[in-house]
Amino acid sequence: MPQHVVFLSHSSIDAEPATALKQWLERLFPGFLDVFVSSDWESIEQGLDWFEKIRGTLKACDLGLVLITPNSIGRPWVSFEIGGLKLI
Repeated sequence: MPQHVVFLSHSSIDAEPATALKQWLERLFPGFLDVFVSSDWESIEQGLDWFEKIRGTLKACDLGLVLITPNSIGRPWVSFEIGGLKLI
């Protein structure tokens, strides 16, 4: 079981690079990190309450990263997640 949870905030348009970053981090730190990417079905299983899963992961994460791209600027959910990360 991973020792640390990383919350990776991103725009859904950037799902592909966010997933690539998740995979790279988990390969770099095998068994040490669990990287949460909301657009990845491994992070939020189908049928789960996605809002509660995001909120719970924001509360529980050890580190927050924000993937800043032209797509993420001005996106309400990225701003929401940044606000949640600031609270931790």
